[in-house]
Amino acid sequence: LANNFLSLAVTYGRIIIGETFLPPSARTIRPVNLGGEAGGPKYIVQGVLFKFAVDWHGLYGRSDESAMKAASHELKSLMNIYHCQIENL
Repeated sequence: LANNFLSLAVTYGRIIIGETFLPPSARTIRPVNLGGEAGGPKYIVQGVLFKFAVDWHGLYGRSDESAMKAASHELKSLMNIYHCQIENL
């Protein structure tokens, strides 16, 4: 299962990154509207959520680095919650 996830993430992640500068209508995988402005464009492929962490609305002073740091903190937080092993969460 982990190998399948990794293969999917690498394959589709490369496509999303490679098509960054194409207009959305020309992309193989189009962004979806899941709400929120700070996380950058979001994509769902085969049930996996991809967040492309860029400062697309200037919420971080036009700093993609700051947007990436925020996304990193979100991921760390989710991993910590997961490791708490809280039932029904």
